[in-house]
Amino acid sequence: MSLFLWVLLMGICCHFCMLYSAVFLGRKHPPSTWIAAALALAGTGLLVCSDSAAPPTVGDAWSIAAAAASAGFILRLEGIAKVFVFTLL
Repeated sequence: MSLFLWVLLMGICCHFCMLYSAVFLGRKHPPSTWIAAALALAGTGLLVCSDSAAPPTVGDAWSIAAAAASAGFILRLEGIAKVFVFTLL
């Protein structure tokens, strides 16, 4: 797996954030946002599955899992940030 492919797969983290926030937090996203996310995901799929790309490997699955975990962390951190007041020193 190349660095380009890893960065590309990690880029789907924002899609996981949107999906998780809708499923687990009950947030409503407008249809235009879902359409845009689907088109962006399709574009990512086209780049990942292009003829010049290597066949899928275990590293690809790990990259997708890392993106999913990162999205969960981002949403969790958002919830924690609302509880604590951070001040500049």
